[in-house]
Amino acid sequence: MKEANIQAFIRREDRTLHLKDGDSRFISKDEFADWFSTLEQQSIDFKPRKPRLIHFLYEAGAFFLENKVREQKYYAVDTEFESVQTASISQQTLELFAKNHPSFEEYENSYQQVQFHLHEGNAYQINLTFPFQFDLKTTVEPSSYNTFMGSSKAASFAQSIYWPKQNITFLSNSPETLFTARLKQNGQWRVSSKPIKGTANTGEWEKLKDSKKDQAELLMITDLVKNDLNFLSGGNAIVDHLKERLDVPGLVHQFSEVSTEVPGSTSVGKLMRSLFPGGSITGAPKKRVCELIDEIEEKPRGFYCGSTLFWDGSGLSASINIRSGVIDWSKQSATLHAGGGVTVHSDCESEWNEMLSKLKSFQNVLTTI
Repeated sequence: MKEANIQAFIRREDRTLHLKDGDSRFISKDEFADWFSTLEQQSIDFKPRKPRLIHFLYEAGAFFLENKVREQKYYAVDTEFESVQTASISQQTLELFAKNHPSFEEYENSYQQVQFHLHEGNAYQINLTFPFQFDLKTTVEPSSYNTFMGSSKAASFAQSIYWPKQNITFLSNSPETLFTARLKQNGQWRVSSKPIKGTANTGEWEKLKDSKKDQAELLMITDLVKNDLNFLSGGNAIVDHLKERLDVPGLVHQFSEVSTEVPGSTSVGKLMRSLFPGGSITGAPKKRVCELIDEIEEKPRGFYCGSTLFWDGSGLSASINIRSGVIDWSKQSATLHAGGGVTVHSDCESEWNEMLSKLKSFQNVLTTI
């Protein structure tokens, strides 16, 4: 299915960009393999004639891991835009009213399933997430909504993309990098990833960085990402930074940076196949954990925890879409997601509260100027 005249707003390198007059293709399950094969034939040093934005929904990762694929209407959206310019920021706000949220008892039930698999040795860490539905009251013009992207609250991978035919908007205020790929002076391409693991309320950085549980999570996922990058490059990945601080509205995170070098002939498809879905939003080991997530979580994640790839003449960059959701303007409803990593050392109530803190952080960004 194709759709034209798409408008998108994305945050890149401290600028909010307006991508105009896009032509989108929605990729179904049956089309995905053939469509993805074209990315496996395009090298990362190729400079596309038009800026390209590709949304990989979380469930698309099953193709790369050779897992069972949960049914979805589509698994990727591929859009080419005619032009890019600096965006004008709107002053429209959303009002969100809680409609259908998981209870603590529902969370605890899923949490106990996770703990069972952890204690059975089926996984070392599992990322557990839930959808939160809201009623929407607003006079916002969907095609121009980008208010949160012009403030100091805007994260490095913030985005707002409106699909007129479906009358939905993908929203994200994600600070997390799946990868960036940039040409170096030596002719090689540096590919870096910055997984986030560990979250606390603003002002609790010392507590976070001293937490043995959060440190173990970060080390585990850093090692997973390093292995993913070694698969890409053949074994030269390094950890550039470990346990760095990242401040976002109302929260503080810790993250690491892992990188490798690859030749320009490396395909975009191999890049995605090596790293997607991001290890920080699955757990370890990735393939088995994705199977367990499919069993435990009742709803598909969709846009949330997927990745958005932006590809232009300067290189490639891809987000991990945490702090994300979808607005259905026809139903005047919004679905936001939140979650977090669970290990054998986790505490159910603490994980529940962390999930709600992440939800509140994103909700506050959307409802204030």
